[in-house]
Amino acid sequence: MGAAGGFSADLLISSFVFWAFMFQQHGRANGPKPALFIVLNLCIGLSCALPAYLYAREKS
Repeated sequence: MGAAGGFSADLLISSFVFWAFMFQQHGRANGPKPALFIVLNLCIGLSCALPAYLYAREKS
């Protein structure tokens, strides 16, 4: 598998956990909509989407 495969698997698992967290929080409370943050995650990365989501959640 190698280092690149392990790094890719780590990012995929982390992203899916983040998505599950967003959808769970969106179902419970009136938080930000997850669609924008999924697009950020896919285009830029988790290091941009996670802080942006947490900031938006604090603002709402």
